[in-house]
Amino acid sequence: MLFHGLNALLFHIGVFPWLMMAATTIFFAPDWPRRLRLLPPRRLPDPSIEPSPPRARAMLAAVAAYLVLQVTIPLRHFAYPGNVSWTEEGHRFSWHMKLRDKDASARFLVADPAQGRSWTVKPSNHLTRLQSSKMAAQPDMILQFAHHLAGRLRRAGHHRVEVRAWVTASLNGREPQPLIDPTVNLAAQPRGVRPATWILPLRQPLPPRTKGLAGAPLRHRRPGTPDAAEE
Repeated sequence: MLFHGLNALLFHIGVFPWLMMAATTIFFAPDWPRRLRLLPPRRLPDPSIEPSPPRARAMLAAVAAYLVLQVTIPLRHFAYPGNVSWTEEGHRFSWHMKLRDKDASARFLVADPAQGRSWTVKPSNHLTRLQSSKMAAQPDMILQFAHHLAGRLRRAGHHRVEVRAWVTASLNGREPQPLIDPTVNLAAQPRGVRPATWILPLRQPLPPRTKGLAGAPLRHRRPGTPDAAEE
């Protein structure tokens, strides 16, 4: 508990420490919820009543479906093209935690062809600092924010608004490169599970390795790399 509590205090890793704290209860005696009166007393089954075969088959099917989900959901990123740490497609629930370091900056170009106007939007004008930093590195969040901007502007009278994103990102110390195709109107792109064609492929190679004082290989980091945030 102390270890996970320190992780929650020192590192920004979401709900993971709290989930692990809750998971430690699997090492308790099976009846601990009933001891704390969190569950009603257990009723012993009548030995004279045999289990119903349809019910047993239904329980077996439910367990099998659960196991299939536990296998397929973490592996679903293999159904998407590209590096999952770059595109983020299928990354959630895939047990890729702490396998990448990603820095990004984002700003948005909004255009109203009917009025012949265009202007730049900084995410920090609409989001908190934490929300901006998370969004800049996540293509699905970038699309969601573009839809949010378009919705607000349509309600303000810009009915044919277009939203494009200028996003650069660095993955695991690589040189920054564009993450999103800046020519695509994200306001017209649907949200769904299909591969996103507007995510640009990862082309930058990993930086060269050097040797540390103890002879261990170290990877070059770009000096002055900021946290993922908008420009």
